[in-house]
Amino acid sequence: MRTCSFLVTFGAWVIAACGGAATPAAPVEKIPPAAKRDDGGVDVILTSADGVKLAATHWAGPAANERCVVFVHQLGSTREEWGPLIERLARRYEILALDLRGHGGSTRGPTRELSWRRLHERDWEAAVRDVEAAERWLGERGFRAEDCAYVGSSIGASLVVRFAAERPGTAVVLLSPGLAYRGLVIADAAARQRGARMIVVSEEPGPAATADELERLWGGEVERLEVAGNAHGMAMVADQPALLDAIAGFIDRALTPAPSPQSSIAPSRIQTRMVR
Repeated sequence: MRTCSFLVTFGAWVIAACGGAATPAAPVEKIPPAAKRDDGGVDVILTSADGVKLAATHWAGPAANERCVVFVHQLGSTREEWGPLIERLARRYEILALDLRGHGGSTRGPTRELSWRRLHERDWEAAVRDVEAAERWLGERGFRAEDCAYVGSSIGASLVVRFAAERPGTAVVLLSPGLAYRGLVIADAAARQRGARMIVVSEEPGPAATADELERLWGGEVERLEVAGNAHGMAMVADQPALLDAIAGFIDRALTPAPSPQSSIAPSRIQTRMVR
């Protein structure tokens, strides 16, 4: 019988003394360490249930804070679009803003590189897992979905609606929502959503019609902020302090714990015309 001896080094290499070639252990993927930013946030990496690596930024809330806000951007954008609104909420809540798959720093899928320009309907159906990855990351830090307001713009709003439909009590803010952006139909999910709601739309026909339909589905129990012009998503409000304050104010109300189990937010329709 032939006898072999083995030497195992700390470098995880196994060298066969009987003449076998050195064989490295399976490579371990290196995840970049959390990186601090000038705006007080820390860049982190999340992983979706289907293996997509998602770039995100986290802003810690104050001590003993129990509330959080999650931001989901529009098509072709990144988490950086939310800066003007995050400035108003930072240091008051736990905040997490992510790059959706195929956007910004989130281009590493489990088997291929991802680009939003090449995503199909089935990819957008799967993208709700990106929002779930944010939920899971915050859950590891003690936050539940109902502790958060989920803010989405355009297709990000579609994903937020799909996500919140299965999580009663989750507040949503929807900028320029669509009923079927990129084939992502939301009507059935919206009908199941149970939580505080705000819609922000301009006079752009598609989102305005979507807002009308969502109001119908929700029986008018929604705050609706209307903006003059035809801008889309964060472009409607990014340079409008009064509108940013209105959105931040809604989030404050939605995340304020009710004084008794019987108390709840009573949404109302708000129509605000801002001349640019």
